[in-house]
Amino acid sequence: MIWGSGDFMRRVVCLYLVFVLLFISVFANSAFADEDVYNVASVIDFSGEVKVMKAGGEKEFSVFVGMSLVEGDSIVTDKDSWVTLELEGGKEIKVSEKSYVGISELKNRGGKKKTSLRIFVGKIWTNIKAKLGVDEEFEVETPTAVMGARGTKFYVS
Repeated sequence: MIWGSGDFMRRVVCLYLVFVLLFISVFANSAFADEDVYNVASVIDFSGEVKVMKAGGEKEFSVFVGMSLVEGDSIVTDKDSWVTLELEGGKEIKVSEKSYVGISELKNRGGKKKTSLRIFVGKIWTNIKAKLGVDEEFEVETPTAVMGARGTKFYVS
């Protein structure tokens, strides 16, 4: 009569449900761990004529405070112009006049954050306010060099 007992069947069903929920929680997290999460950079200040070319596009847009920039976007500043961007984690970037800068990478993959900028022409000033963790990367690439930083202020020309 064990198999016919209502109490025994409830225990089996409860144990089965606990196993299924545990299985879902373990494998659902690992299934999405490698999925890319794209971060954004926000325009917090600018002066003069500053344009943005959105990823994959050919048309330039005038920047405005609060504008979001994503991976693949490019920034172009005219003479006597500049723009300041704020990135996740207290990173600040100021693009100087007569510059052309691309946002190569701005993502979070499986907990590893990577920010990569490419300077085609011009200058940027970078302020990484808090020291980056082991799972974070910040790179600036120029036509002749690649620089990485953990937590500092630096100027690239």
